[in-house]
Amino acid sequence: MAENEVDWIASKTLEFLMDKVKDGPLSKQDIEMAFDIFARPRLQRLKLSDFERRQVEDQIMARLEERVKQMNLEHWGRSEL
Repeated sequence: MAENEVDWIASKTLEFLMDKVKDGPLSKQDIEMAFDIFARPRLQRLKLSDFERRQVEDQIMARLEERVKQMNLEHWGRSEL
Protein backbone atom coordinates (compact mmCIF):
# COMPACT_ATOMS: atom_id res chain seq x y z
CA MET A 1 0.00 0.00 0.00
CA ALA A 2 1.33 3.42 -0.91
CA GLU A 3 2.37 5.71 1.91
CA ASN A 4 0.21 8.51 0.48
CA GLU A 5 -2.91 6.34 0.93
CA VAL A 6 -2.05 5.81 4.59
CA ASP A 7 -1.44 9.55 4.97
CA TRP A 8 -4.78 10.34 3.33
CA ILE A 9 -6.71 7.92 5.56
CA ALA A 10 -4.99 9.29 8.69
CA SER A 11 -5.65 12.91 7.67
CA LYS A 12 -9.36 12.27 7.01
CA THR A 13 -9.68 10.65 10.41
CA LEU A 14 -7.84 13.57 12.02
CA GLU A 15 -10.23 16.09 10.44
CA PHE A 16 -13.05 14.70 12.56
CA LEU A 17 -10.91 14.76 15.69
CA MET A 18 -9.83 18.37 15.03
CA ASP A 19 -13.46 19.46 15.16
CA LYS A 20 -14.22 17.34 18.22
CA VAL A 21 -11.27 18.64 20.31
CA LYS A 22 -12.99 22.04 20.42
CA ASP A 23 -15.74 20.51 22.58
CA GLY A 24 -13.39 19.00 25.14
CA PRO A 25 -10.21 16.96 25.60
CA LEU A 26 -10.07 13.85 23.44
CA SER A 27 -9.71 10.35 24.85
CA LYS A 28 -8.51 7.00 23.56
CA GLN A 29 -12.20 6.15 23.06
CA ASP A 30 -12.60 9.18 20.76
CA ILE A 31 -9.63 8.02 18.69
CA GLU A 32 -11.02 4.49 18.41
CA MET A 33 -14.45 5.81 17.40
CA ALA A 34 -12.97 8.05 14.69
CA PHE A 35 -10.81 5.17 13.47
CA ASP A 36 -13.83 2.85 13.27
CA ILE A 37 -15.87 5.44 11.36
CA PHE A 38 -13.27 6.76 8.92
CA ALA A 39 -10.20 4.53 8.67
CA ARG A 40 -11.40 0.96 9.13
CA PRO A 41 -13.94 0.99 6.24
CA ARG A 42 -11.34 2.41 3.86
CA LEU A 43 -8.74 -0.14 4.90
CA GLN A 44 -11.20 -2.98 4.41
CA ARG A 45 -11.69 -1.93 0.78
CA LEU A 46 -7.98 -2.32 0.11
CA LYS A 47 -6.66 -5.72 -0.80
CA LEU A 48 -4.29 -6.25 2.10
CA SER A 49 -3.32 -9.41 3.91
CA ASP A 50 -4.33 -9.60 7.56
CA PHE A 51 -0.73 -8.93 8.55
CA GLU A 52 -0.45 -5.86 6.28
CA ARG A 53 -3.80 -4.53 7.46
CA ARG A 54 -2.80 -4.84 11.12
CA GLN A 55 0.48 -3.07 10.42
CA VAL A 56 -1.29 -0.19 8.69
CA GLU A 57 -3.94 0.01 11.44
CA ASP A 58 -1.20 0.20 14.08
CA GLN A 59 0.63 2.86 12.09
CA ILE A 60 -2.50 5.02 11.71
CA MET A 61 -3.49 4.59 15.38
CA ALA A 62 0.00 5.65 16.49
CA ARG A 63 -0.22 8.77 14.32
CA LEU A 64 -3.68 9.59 15.63
CA GLU A 65 -2.66 9.14 19.27
CA GLU A 66 0.40 11.37 18.86
CA ARG A 67 -1.57 14.11 17.09
CA VAL A 68 -4.43 13.94 19.62
CA LYS A 69 -1.95 14.39 22.47
CA GLN A 70 -0.66 17.53 20.70
CA MET A 71 -4.19 18.84 20.08
CA ASN A 72 -5.22 18.23 23.71
CA LEU A 73 -2.14 20.14 24.86
CA GLU A 74 -2.80 23.04 22.47
CA HIS A 75 -6.51 23.34 23.28
CA TRP A 76 -6.73 22.17 26.88
CA GLY A 77 -3.23 22.43 28.35
CA ARG A 78 -2.90 18.68 28.89
CA SER A 79 -1.47 15.98 26.69
CA GLU A 80 -2.77 12.78 28.26
CA LEU A 81 -5.48 10.73 26.63
